[in-house]
Amino acid sequence: MIAQHIKPSLESIKVSQLQPYHLQEFMPKSSQSRN
Repeated sequence: MIAQHIKPSLESIKVSQLQPYHLQEFMPKSSQSRN
């Protein structure tokens, strides 16, 4: 049961880690275009 709980959490962590990277890539571009 613990292993089943850890797997989804690891996948969610990977997704949560990927999202910030994409946001950081888009944020600077939008901020630069605004400035």
